[in-house]
Amino acid sequence: SIYETLPDPNVPRRWAGTGFYKMVDEVELDYSVLSVPNKLGPPRFALGAWQSEPQLRRAVEQYDGWIASGGPGSHYGGWRKMMTEAIKRYRDLGGKRAMVTTVVCDLSMPEEELDDFGSFHLVCGPKSAAERLNAIAELGFDDVVLSFRDARTGSGYGEMTREKLDEVRSLMPKDTRDYRDA
Repeated sequence: SIYETLPDPNVPRRWAGTGFYKMVDEVELDYSVLSVPNKLGPPRFALGAWQSEPQLRRAVEQYDGWIASGGPGSHYGGWRKMMTEAIKRYRDLGGKRAMVTTVVCDLSMPEEELDDFGSFHLVCGPKSAAERLNAIAELGFDDVVLSFRDARTGSGYGEMTREKLDEVRSLMPKDTRDYRDA
């Protein structure tokens, strides 16, 4: 079988939907979130297409979703203008699933409003981060991919504790939509 040739013996369990757990630095990680029952089909592909009309059209016609970046907003009139215009065009073309990636996250920073003319980020306190995530949801984005950083040093987030993960998860309620519908 194909699974006999895979280097990771847990891969079949991930795809079979049974899941598994692993202890990492004394934190139990639930890998069942990676599980996808075989009957659902192959992984989906989303196209990182920024705001170009031909690329947005390609994301709609040939891919399962569209990826916008939270980073480049300041180059195009600000994150709010860029994301509002781009997601409207994507939805008008018939696009279904839309996500924002490269969203820098450091919830240890002070609460503050986000500058509409800069990039979209969560370098702020938890209350401000929740407000920012709600703004993205109101624009119509389905998913957000976070990039954890220490804003003071610019380096990786350091130790990812259960408390930090719980704090991030508490920013918005868990999405109960069936991901197969998006």
